Amino acid sequence: MTASNKFSGYDTFIVYSNELIPEDFPKRVRPIDSGKLIDVNFDLMKLKGDADDVSIRLNQLSVGLTKATSSIFCYVVIHALNGRRKISTVKRWVNQFSMFIRDIKVLVPNQISCINLAMFNWFNQDKSPSSQKMLRSFIKYWIGLNIPGIDLDLKNYIKSSKSPKPRSTIKIQNSNPQERPFSMQQTRNVLTNIESLYISGVFNPQDYLMWRLIISEAMRPSQLQLLELGDLKIDMDINGNLIKVQVNVPIVKQKATPARKYMMEYTLSEPVGRAVVDHIKYISSITKKDPEHTLPIFCVARKGAGKQIFINNNGINITSRISYSRKYIASFDDEFQNLDLFCRRFKHTKLTHLAMLGAPLEVLARAGFQTSTVSLTHYVNLTEEAFVNYENQLSSHHENLLSAFRGKIINKNLSTNPDLDHRILDPDIDKDVGSCSTKPCNVLAPFGCYICPRFEAFEDGAHQVVLDGLLSKKKKLIKLKLPLEAITRDDYLIDAVSFVISSIKEQNG
Repeated sequence: MTASNKFSGYDTFIVYSNELIPEDFPKRVRPIDSGKLIDVNFDLMKLKGDADDVSIRLNQLSVGLTKATSSIFCYVVIHALNGRRKISTVKRWVNQFSMFIRDIKVLVPNQISCINLAMFNWFNQDKSPSSQKMLRSFIKYWIGLNIPGIDLDLKNYIKSSKSPKPRSTIKIQNSNPQERPFSMQQTRNVLTNIESLYISGVFNPQDYLMWRLIISEAMRPSQLQLLELGDLKIDMDINGNLIKVQVNVPIVKQKATPARKYMMEYTLSEPVGRAVVDHIKYISSITKKDPEHTLPIFCVARKGAGKQIFINNNGINITSRISYSRKYIASFDDEFQNLDLFCRRFKHTKLTHLAMLGAPLEVLARAGFQTSTVSLTHYVNLTEEAFVNYENQLSSHHENLLSAFRGKIINKNLSTNPDLDHRILDPDIDKDVGSCSTKPCNVLAPFGCYICPRFEAFEDGAHQVVLDGLLSKKKKLIKLKLPLEAITRDDYLIDAVSFVISSIKEQNG
């Protein structure tokens, strides 16, 4: 059977009874991402998505289709761009469809008038579920417009069959070690490398902040691209000491919603907050004045191959900067020579470790800048096999846990905030264990306070009661014969509280 017969009907233009041929094309479209009117141009349309600039060449993408079907293809794309689908989605659609048409056209002598099931199945036979799903979703959108170009057999198949299910993230991670979340120690090693690169001058304040936001806060590159200086709120005390940094983070991948129209207020960790302050000082040293609030946070660029730096008011390309700078991190330590340092992996790492600590779903969603808990399974790897590989081996990690306690031990009378509102209490006996040097967040208090740099542990605090409570909880887990990862989950807290108790004993002789 020849390819032409195999795809029988591909060169016949069919208009079914419920279909209409579109006549008028809109002259301008208003994409969801920007909300601004864009002129329709089949040769080249330059569109600004949530984070990236996108170019779509409809005439080039439809090569291989007959004139009529090419026109209908363009109509489908324009229809989707006109406030119905995000630019990034449409771009992926047309790229996949164009690849499909090119591959089919090699096998047939005539231009393609009608997309049929045989063509669809042939193309998908060696494609991944994700690729199949992308082509299927575009054709499904096309069918929903009730316009020609899709054969009846393919219409019926799309309507009656289920979309292919891609391999789960957990399965991908467990079959490929380089996809798995980093261990706690690996994460600390990466951060140490970044600190060293920053101190040595290889990384400027912008590079350092970018990687801290990726690793510590699990932000997507598209979110980093969209951040503006006006999204930051920096609180200092009267002495100029940093209290906290809050940032309004654009939430990407929201259906029919521009990212900057859906912002989440988020308090950065202290090290990242300090990196923000240093970066703003760096920008000001270049501009010689306070930068505008509308300026992208990541805006420091270089001219050509030289070292002259300048401020790009449109911001730098985050993806390119990540690709360029991560080689320095990977080459800094032999352990990371063969590891891919990509942003999604750091998000998996952050959420997996939070889940191990017992964080509820709502906390995990907020930590990953998710608006719901539905997709959290894509980012949290808590399978038994994963634990065996990177979390059950905690003994060597505990050797370094003297640094788990990050606060300071003080006399109660010397606390930064002596008022009752800042006191940290043991809930069982209602006795002080310390105070907060800023504003209590009440997250996992009092246990979580022992690993917080803002915690001021009192010399006469009820630390032994806290330790006894943690040890009692661990004994109960052992009696229940729970998995090792559950039993050892709070060991880092036990070490931190034990360190405070032993330090106080040493001080008192």
